Amino acid sequence: MTFDQILAVFQAFVSTITAIVLVATLIFVGIQAQATRNQVAFIQQQVEDTHNQVALIQQQTNIIKNSAEATLSTNFVGYFKDINDSLVNKPHIDKAFNKKTKYYNTLSRKKREIYNFLGLVISLYEPLYLYFLEGQLRSEEWPAWERWLVERVLNMDLFNLFWENESQFFEKAFTDYINSKIKSQAKNKTKKGVFYRIKHLIGPSRST
Repeated sequence: MTFDQILAVFQAFVSTITAIVLVATLIFVGIQAQATRNQVAFIQQQVEDTHNQVALIQQQTNIIKNSAEATLSTNFVGYFKDINDSLVNKPHIDKAFNKKTKYYNTLSRKKREIYNFLGLVISLYEPLYLYFLEGQLRSEEWPAWERWLVERVLNMDLFNLFWENESQFFEKAFTDYINSKIKSQAKNKTKKGVFYRIKHLIGPSRST
């Protein structure tokens, strides 16, 4: 074999080895790239799972919080009812508790019972209204509660006296709400009164 032939064989061998190394390198790079993509996908999945776990924990925390608040409100109303019963059934407690309540001690026993009943009802409405503001009471449920409040409770005897004395002890948002309903009710009564007077001044309509 001549020198040129040997050189040609050697060059072919080198080319083959170079091609093999290149292919091997490409394969290795491809494997590494796939491994990297798998790692990225795994990390993304871990991040997503973590977000889901955090969301679940927050949801459970809100459920526990709402349940605790509901229990607290229920207990509060129960305690207030017990206090109201004491005020109604134990005159000496009633007298001491309302010693500085404006005009209270001039009321008859029955009117005092009405006054204390108003305290029980309004104390029930306060958490209901705040739940409504926070979205914990469905919006379609509130109009019925509000209608009963406006048409029944606000029209009860002694409500104005009760609210003048006791409004300072309620949440500001609830106090503002009740005040707005009282003003709206007063305007409606004024309009009805004006309409009534005009109607009686002009007399009934007569057909010719």
